[in-house]
Amino acid sequence: MSSKHQEVINKIIPEIVDLCIDNLLCMMDDYADDIKVQIGKENLSEISDGLAGELYTEDGWIQKYSNQRYADDI
Repeated sequence: MSSKHQEVINKIIPEIVDLCIDNLLCMMDDYADDIKVQIGKENLSEISDGLAGELYTEDGWIQKYSNQRYADDI
């Protein structure tokens, strides 16, 4: 595999993972009555404006927990 191909793959994989997590969290929001997302006894769906939106804010999950640079300019 060429270095150009490796570069593209290294850039796309984190985006694919983020999109999968976004879709999963959207689904959990859509089915919040059936799927509970909890820490301890606290239901995260009830205290969030939308679980998927929590990914992208300045203090969101990607900025807090990702070791890789997040870019939405692909």
